[in-house]
Amino acid sequence: AVVSTQSTGYCGRDNCYEIMGLERTATKKEVNKRYRQLARELHPDQNPDPDAHEKFQALVAAYETLRNEVSRNDYDYLLDNPDVYYEHFYRFFSHSTPKVDVWTVIAVSLVVLSLLHY
Repeated sequence: AVVSTQSTGYCGRDNCYEIMGLERTATKKEVNKRYRQLARELHPDQNPDPDAHEKFQALVAAYETLRNEVSRNDYDYLLDNPDVYYEHFYRFFSHSTPKVDVWTVIAVSLVVLSLLHY
């Protein structure tokens, strides 16, 4: 089923749960077990299907989304609230971007500017 007509940043236009053949109530253990099972079936080295590479990439994206509790909660929020699509990107990127101390950035900037000045 299509989550949105736009890419969600998780499994693209596909539903991560459907890719893995899981219910939303699946436990972390069930997610891991299902991933190992599907990975053996869909891995391009084991599967002669010409679409195996794309299917395996979709499986990996679904697994990366569902195995992590934070990204899974964000994904579930997006599924429950598709009308707040753009607001959701703040939630997505606030967890995935590295945190840098502001004072570190200022100090490094001043050192670089000082070195360039001379």
